Amino acid sequence: MAVTVSGCVQQGTGPDAAELRNIAPWNIVPKSSPAQLVTAFRQFCVEAPASRSAQEGKLRNASYVPTAPRNGNKPQVFLVDDRRPAIVVSDTTCMARAYARTGQTEKMNDYVASAFPDARPVSPDSLPKTFEQAWSVNLPDAAIIATERVNDLGNSSGYGLILHRPNRPRTN
Repeated sequence: MAVTVSGCVQQGTGPDAAELRNIAPWNIVPKSSPAQLVTAFRQFCVEAPASRSAQEGKLRNASYVPTAPRNGNKPQVFLVDDRRPAIVVSDTTCMARAYARTGQTEKMNDYVASAFPDARPVSPDSLPKTFEQAWSVNLPDAAIIATERVNDLGNSSGYGLILHRPNRPRTN
């Protein structure tokens, strides 16, 4: 789920568009602290409600705004005007994404070790090139948790925490 979120603020009318236009440019893809990144991943991806509508409600209650209306299973990006990471959701995948900062990798490794003691590493050979690490976990359904690092424009890199649940039955 490689998604660039820096150019995804929608144009148009309505309350979501108005709020998105007022987001500070540095908060579109923020420099989230390691704790903010992992906490958002846990809250909005790992502990996400079973339905997409309920997940959107949880994000909106936390002041996140979608950059565009939901369109089938295409990824939908949610932004907030502070240092919390962008959240990207589809029916089977959820990602928390921010600029890469020191300490994020270690914080994620600590989170996986404590939250998923039975996590099994996935071989890097079977991962997309942008993925750094991945683990097979049960939530109770089979899932993959992964980290992704991508180079953005302007010599910076983005860091994403990904939860992929291919067999999760989702409702709207």
